[in-house]
Amino acid sequence: MDVQVDRLLEALRKQDLEGSALVLFTSDHGQGMTAHCWAIKLMLYEEPLRVPFIVRWPGKIPAGVVDGQHLVSGLDVLPTLCD
Repeated sequence: MDVQVDRLLEALRKQDLEGSALVLFTSDHGQGMTAHCWAIKLMLYEEPLRVPFIVRWPGKIPAGVVDGQHLVSGLDVLPTLCD
């Protein structure tokens, strides 16, 4: 994943968009099959609850901030960004 993120950031640099582009990284919480041998997401183990949500937006969001206190939902990310 790190290599792919680096490719994205390099492409932004080449297009001179690095300083203004919003980059959002999140993922699905599919680790339940591996960690607990279940294929549905109904149990509140740590893996389904701790999904990565990383945002990079130079000049808008301070770099290096880690917030482990607030909940984030992927349900309305696209409508929120479009708004």
